[in-house]
Amino acid sequence: MSESRAKKENSRFDSPYARVGILFAGIIIALGLIFVINFIARGMGGNEKKLMEALVATLQEPRINGEFSLAQQAQTNTFDAKGTFSVDKLQKLALDGEVNGLYQNEQLKVPIQGFMDVEKSDTYIRISNGQKLADTISANAPTLKNDLNSISNKINDKWLFIEQGENKSNTCTADLFKKIAGDENAAKDVAGIFAGNRFLAVDSLEQKNDTTQEFTVRYDEKAMGGFIKSLKSKEYFKSIKACDGTYDPMGTEAAAAAGSQNQAAQQKAAEPEVTTKVTVENNRITNLVTVSSLNEQVNTTRVSFNFKPGDALKAPEQDIVSSNILKDEMSSLGQMLQQQQQQQSGLNMPAMQ
Repeated sequence: MSESRAKKENSRFDSPYARVGILFAGIIIALGLIFVINFIARGMGGNEKKLMEALVATLQEPRINGEFSLAQQAQTNTFDAKGTFSVDKLQKLALDGEVNGLYQNEQLKVPIQGFMDVEKSDTYIRISNGQKLADTISANAPTLKNDLNSISNKINDKWLFIEQGENKSNTCTADLFKKIAGDENAAKDVAGIFAGNRFLAVDSLEQKNDTTQEFTVRYDEKAMGGFIKSLKSKEYFKSIKACDGTYDPMGTEAAAAAGSQNQAAQQKAAEPEVTTKVTVENNRITNLVTVSSLNEQVNTTRVSFNFKPGDALKAPEQDIVSSNILKDEMSSLGQMLQQQQQQQSGLNMPAMQ
């Protein structure tokens, strides 16, 4: 399935929920962002300035540890994930967790580990219990069975190494922040773009005690799309080899454009309710909770932080396989899913008179 097709098929519910999580992950690992946020904070006031300053103080910690949980409650397929992570000097990230899901009345537990070296653009993912996952999915999609079994045999209980530069969007993002970190004029310009497209805003602030505050934060999808569109017009963006006109992290620009079309229909459609609360203690972020709800489905993300020192994070050294070994299976799966989508689209088309 093509990237553009996949973006179009994102539901109105999943879109903001996924983006809040991805945006947060990007904040944690992006090199050079502290430099940009400092310039943004200087041009802000009130509660937004306080939150930005707390974000800077948090990112400046040499070690960030945390616990996370994600839960989706729906009528049919549900899942939850939980685990721990550590970030070392915003350069290395390690994650250890487990995904639990109910898929077609079958309970699944999938342990997942991850490691990322941001400076080298190297990513490793390790999945256990892969055969159980393959069997469960293929039981309801027999045409996928051979490819799923092949994937499981190749990567189960091994570290899957994602080749450097394989994800062009991620490479562009990393290179962009590195460039901004070394160019004060570019950082000032990005701060100005944000001032005109404030995709994060503080709706309210509650003072819990002398050292603790809780911010209620709002994410604006349209403003985020405008931010990305403006960023792409700048010479420092165009000068980066990995960046081009197709750059659209999290599908934000496309989503913003889609949101501007057919406004009458948009007004009638149900909008998900999204609430994000950020707890700040002693000027550092210690908790983040995002809740999204639409009709009978609720998604909840919780992240807590501590800043205790720990051992240096190291990349895996054994049981490593390259993601290149999955090219045949992924190509086959992509073609099959695209064909199924085309067939479904054909069934839904009105008959010619």
